[in-house]
Amino acid sequence: MVYLTRELLFTTSLRDSPLQKSILRPAIRNAVVSVGILFLILKCAAAATPPALEQDDLFAPYAKGVPKVTTVISEETKDGVKVTKLRFSSAEGSKEGDVKDCEIYAIMARPANTAGKKLPGMLVCHGGGGMAGEGGPIAWAKLGYVAIAPDLPGYGANDKMLSISRVIKMQFGADQIIPPKPTPYVCVLFDAVTAGLGAFNLLAQKRLR
Repeated sequence: MVYLTRELLFTTSLRDSPLQKSILRPAIRNAVVSVGILFLILKCAAAATPPALEQDDLFAPYAKGVPKVTTVISEETKDGVKVTKLRFSSAEGSKEGDVKDCEIYAIMARPANTAGKKLPGMLVCHGGGGMAGEGGPIAWAKLGYVAIAPDLPGYGANDKMLSISRVIKMQFGADQIIPPKPTPYVCVLFDAVTAGLGAFNLLAQKRLR
């Protein structure tokens, strides 16, 4: 386009000259062709759909859909931040190798008085024994985010979690990390991944409210 612009500027002083046909018209033709190709590429890119999740991806059913909030434990606004403690529906495995329902405890924080505003979101995947803590979400909320920190069942002090899950009855460090055999649902890390996906999907909805 820079080249075309230079040619147009050059030929404006050569109106009705033989150079107009030899320089200006080919340049315009090439520009039109280039714009047409670019338009076609952009149109194809806009029409393209993201690839479907693999059929053998065991987390595919949990990567979409907003989980149900089963219980709102408390809501409090302090220092310009609204903090909501809740449980949402999720899925967990079992030693038998099947999938069961559970409820994951999470802490969500957002700037106060922002109802109806679309805000950026932050999923806080934390340490601290796998338990949801309010420090991270509150810190992000003070920066203008809607943030959520869920319990992440797995290797940690699960007996102190507020989730309703199989892991709260497991002995610390003993029977939490189980080899994923005969199915991946035996391992409690399956529970942590589904909890994280559910929290992410819940965050995507709540940050708009």
